[in-house]
Amino acid sequence: MAKHSIQIALQLVQMPWLAQELRHQPVPDDVLDLIKAAAGCHDTCRELQKLTGRKPEVVRAAAMHYLHVALLFPGAPPARVLGLRGSEAREIALRHKHWLIKWLHPDVNGDVWEAALMARVVTAWNDMAADSRSFDHGPFDGLLQKGVMRPDEDRHGSRPHLAAPRSRVAARPHARSQARGSGQSRIVITIVSAMAIAGIGVAVAMLQDRASDAHFLDAELWRASLAPRPSIVEMRDSCRKDASAECSNAVVER
Repeated sequence: MAKHSIQIALQLVQMPWLAQELRHQPVPDDVLDLIKAAAGCHDTCRELQKLTGRKPEVVRAAAMHYLHVALLFPGAPPARVLGLRGSEAREIALRHKHWLIKWLHPDVNGDVWEAALMARVVTAWNDMAADSRSFDHGPFDGLLQKGVMRPDEDRHGSRPHLAAPRSRVAARPHARSQARGSGQSRIVITIVSAMAIAGIGVAVAMLQDRASDAHFLDAELWRASLAPRPSIVEMRDSCRKDASAECSNAVVER
């Protein structure tokens, strides 16, 4: 009788040197129980507690350790990251992905290192979803080929929330950012051009005003402006003459 995956996980805790061997062994059929236990499913933890006689927190810690060592190690194939043997149906793969993200999501998992593994799970799912040969064909895949059902709808008529391939996800924001950048550039060029035209108009108007002022300038004033200015000594002598004249006028008036 084959061992349950939780028994293998507990054995791995006691014998860490089994890690390399477990990475090369096929994924257990009941590995979803370990994923659900790592995600904190109370019903699964109670069932595994009855099976092993261990406390729920011990069961959950052993399950998380097994997933780290045997599934989520660096360089693991996409199917193994999702806990698959490589021939499961899409529904099973989607269920594994759901529980893995529920365990590793940063909003739930406070461990920064474990939360970073969610990107590895999402990447593995995108790689497998982009390859139509990754999953077994279910009973409704024949209807998809005949055109009875739309590829983006399931048998109930609702669209499943599946991640798109990475190439499409990366292309759309890049195209939107380019379009937004070109639109902003056109606006800036338009504003700068308008400001330049307005500046040229103001300069021309000022030149015209100055020309008109010079045209209507009185000839006498213009000659006076060109006359040489008196020196400081001449200005002092003129002031003395004006002062003496005022004094003589005052004597005459008395």
